[in-house]
Amino acid sequence: MDAQLSGSIRLDLLGESQPLRQVRRFVLLQAERAGLAQHGEDAALVTTELLEGAGTGLVPAAVGVDEAEGHLVVNVDLRGRSQVELGEHTRALLSQLTAAWGWEPLDDGVRLWGRLPGGPAEAS
Repeated sequence: MDAQLSGSIRLDLLGESQPLRQVRRFVLLQAERAGLAQHGEDAALVTTELLEGAGTGLVPAAVGVDEAEGHLVVNVDLRGRSQVELGEHTRALLSQLTAAWGWEPLDDGVRLWGRLPGGPAEAS
């Protein structure tokens, strides 16, 4: 999957000492703006897990949120080495909360991404 989606809204994290609270608010707001607020909590959890679960040697650079074919897609750019080894807990959580997830090398690090399942909640 190409995680570089057009129209993705990005939050720069370089220089942030404690980005998780800011990331959480950003992801929840973007989910609401995309009309997918019901997936915001899961998207925020996936994003913070991608940030924290990548291990040491990587520095958070940016977070992106997009809507693609009715799905929220979150991605996290980390600077440092161009490979990532996610722990068992992180992989299990991502498998539970996303329809698909993965990572790809960047020139200066790695991009991790997760696509949340489902689209807007149907009206009853």
